[in-house]
Amino acid sequence: MSSILALLKLIYENKEKVVLGAVIVAFVGVGAYQWRAKGSDDSTGNSGGKKPSKPPRKAETFEVPQIGNQYSLQKILELTAEKKNIFEEPRSEKAGSRKGGRQDSEWAEVVIKIIFDATRSGSYIAIIEVDKRRRFVKEGEHFGEYEVRRIDGVKKCLTIVRRGSGREGDEKEFCAEE
Repeated sequence: MSSILALLKLIYENKEKVVLGAVIVAFVGVGAYQWRAKGSDDSTGNSGGKKPSKPPRKAETFEVPQIGNQYSLQKILELTAEKKNIFEEPRSEKAGSRKGGRQDSEWAEVVIKIIFDATRSGSYIAIIEVDKRRRFVKEGEHFGEYEVRRIDGVKKCLTIVRRGSGREGDEKEFCAEE
């Protein structure tokens, strides 16, 4: 029993050398395996360890089908004859219409999602949805042609004024749906 303990103590004291020896044995084993595998390829008569390859094919041996167009030149000219402007916004026939299709007298569709007091100081923040786009707004903030005049956290309502409408008293109150 004491000889086993002495052996374990000797291994523990020289553990770095034992690990180094194990790594060297592993590298030698892998190298021998690779050398044997390379030697079996050399028996085919190919020197240098490369596998024999076929000579490259010549271009004449490839058969590529002709690329054809299903439309005649006349049909293509007919399809492209009408000049369509696909890069600009479409023009509306209405004289009083504006971007987004709203008239000057119409308000954007404003939906109040939530009104909350984040800092508990009485200054409310509202999450609103205007033209299918959500925004965080607070009192005095401008978005588009609108300005948030007042946020009432008790009634959950928002008063919005339109800028540039020509009339100074053009304001509307929106309330959250419950």
